[in-house]
Amino acid sequence: MIDVKELTIVIPTLNCRESFGFCLESIRSLQIAGAEIVVVDSFSKDGTAELGKERSDRFLQVPAGNMYSAINAGMKAARGNWLSYINADDILYHDSILTAFEAMPDNFDLMYSNLDYIDGENRFLHSFNMPPKVDLLALASLLINGVPPQGAFYRREIFEKLQGFNDKDFRLAGDFDFFIRANLAGFRFYHHKGPALAGYRMHKNQYSQTQAENLLEEGRKSIKTNRIDFSRKDSLSAKMKFKFRNAGNYILRFLRASQLTGKLKFPGTMDY
Repeated sequence: MIDVKELTIVIPTLNCRESFGFCLESIRSLQIAGAEIVVVDSFSKDGTAELGKERSDRFLQVPAGNMYSAINAGMKAARGNWLSYINADDILYHDSILTAFEAMPDNFDLMYSNLDYIDGENRFLHSFNMPPKVDLLALASLLINGVPPQGAFYRREIFEKLQGFNDKDFRLAGDFDFFIRANLAGFRFYHHKGPALAGYRMHKNQYSQTQAENLLEEGRKSIKTNRIDFSRKDSLSAKMKFKFRNAGNYILRFLRASQLTGKLKFPGTMDY
């Protein structure tokens, strides 16, 4: 069980006021229940900083340039023994999180969940069921991140032992690398199999779309640095199991994309 009063949520921000309000509203009930909200802004000019100061428990500012530097600063300043971060354009589902916290066994160090995808107007697009821990590294070898940072919660001990997110080598794939290192370090992962705990917002300006090739290159670098090596057979087996678990979600993705666009559409996750 995780005590919400022991939780700190870090939000890195930079000129994102339009979506930031949705993010803050989604975690308001967690904040009222005792979670600490730390906003780390990189000198925004659009009112983001003012909103962060007003709605957070702690407000910091760091130079722009690397999101993971902002996350590291926020987590170092956190008072909680459990940590999480969320991007300012994503949302958390507070009721589902509180239910998951109560259900989580005590002998785990990190909880991750399934993930919803939403659009710029908060409309549901589709979900993905995340893989069990046993398949995480095999999937990572194929550049598939089975532990989304949205809806992942971990003991401060993990952050401290790993010396935070690697903000020297990564600007885009630092979370991918962080969860690989946590896995290799032997920390105990718990997959919450219930409803998703977070919504990941899809829009054309996010780094995962505008810098997709750089993101993949950083992922390859993490795989090499961490010496992730699986046979093609084992990796493809894990991938096929992942796709089978999400067969219904692929159908839903097609139906929802077709509904929203008004024409038959077979989108990739990043194609909305």
